[in-house]
Amino acid sequence: EAIKNADPKPDLLLTDFQMPQMTGRELIHQCKQIDPRLKTILYSGNVQEDTVSLYPSKPDRFLRKPFTPQTLIELVESVVAQ
Repeated sequence: EAIKNADPKPDLLLTDFQMPQMTGRELIHQCKQIDPRLKTILYSGNVQEDTVSLYPSKPDRFLRKPFTPQTLIELVESVVAQ
């Protein structure tokens, strides 16, 4: 709902795989339905990148937890620049 109502639309969605109401994968799928240009980063400490690659709605990048702040900054800059 936040993506749908945002003005201006965000450039990037950063989400954890495991969340209380839905998975990050489901959130990415729903948000891409609203804005297919939305860049996405999915992170997880429990799910492997090869598992995520099997889903139809894939994030632009996957980040394995734990990660350093510098790693996150560099990944965000890289994805937004694409």
